[in-house]
Amino acid sequence: MIHHSMQELARAAIAAPSADNSQPWKLRISEGQLSAFAPPEPNFFGPGDHATLLSIGAVAENLVQTMAASQGGGQLKVRDLARGQPYFDVELASADQPLVVPPHILDRHTNRHPYASTPVPGEVVEPIKSLKEGAAKVVVLASQGELAEFIRISIICSESRFRTPELHRWLMDSLRYTAEEVARGDGLDMRTLHLPPGGRSFMRFIKDWRRMEFLNRFGAYRLLAQAEADVLRKTAAIVLITGRDGLKEAFDAGRLMERVWLALNAAGWAVQPAYVIPDQSNRMLSESLPRACREDIAKALADLRKFLRQPEQERLHIALRVGLATKTPVRSRRRSCAFSVS
Repeated sequence: MIHHSMQELARAAIAAPSADNSQPWKLRISEGQLSAFAPPEPNFFGPGDHATLLSIGAVAENLVQTMAASQGGGQLKVRDLARGQPYFDVELASADQPLVVPPHILDRHTNRHPYASTPVPGEVVEPIKSLKEGAAKVVVLASQGELAEFIRISIICSESRFRTPELHRWLMDSLRYTAEEVARGDGLDMRTLHLPPGGRSFMRFIKDWRRMEFLNRFGAYRLLAQAEADVLRKTAAIVLITGRDGLKEAFDAGRLMERVWLALNAAGWAVQPAYVIPDQSNRMLSESLPRACREDIAKALADLRKFLRQPEQERLHIALRVGLATKTPVRSRRRSCAFSVS
């Protein structure tokens, strides 16, 4: 029988965000310890890929904050970030110590709808600016000029994404249309997306890459990128998590991302992650971009580095779109069988 505190740790872990709600982890519980492993089933991102490690870092942050809220505490031990065998262990100070997940962890959510134009006040922004984890740090873009330049670079990267068969397949495979599909507890419930009238049917239509490829001859990728940009423009601020590149650095960036996200939601501000620029940066390094897009992406990334005044060893890990919600979002579900007992 699993002790109540270990069940609470598992609840905290699976509340973490992940790319398109893919939940790239498997939790194992033993006496007084929870370990996070790479799942046995294949995932679009590999165990040591950047997007995966951001999610694993967010899982770890939820667990650390949950333990810190209890009287007994505990310890996080990072293990094998390259293969996830396991990524880390979390050990409670006492196997039977009382522990309850803080409400702000379970209340964290993604809001993909347009936001009000209300500026984020200094009393919210300033504490976030000072947050760090390892080499990861926070940069806040709030002026019209800063937001416009970031959105311009995002559009270029979005256009490339809609011209990449692998990314198209990943997105389409992650969408959940029916109640039965949503009940699986992973992927993107279509109700969580901000779509124009007819958008749901259009997404079904372009699920076949051959159709998307045909429409791209007439500039469909540009229209889709502009649609994403329209939502970005309805933003009070964009919070960037930046820092050095590397496995541990991505893990730390994931912890910092979650810390910022939790703080913003707790203060009443809506958040949506934007990963398109970091993803295209990864693909540029791995030479997996379509040849027709490489020059544009290389220039966009160079512009971003100049804009952020980043040294060569630093990168953008993730961006968070921030604002006051104008619509209550549907909450993403989680898989029910997220952990095993040993």
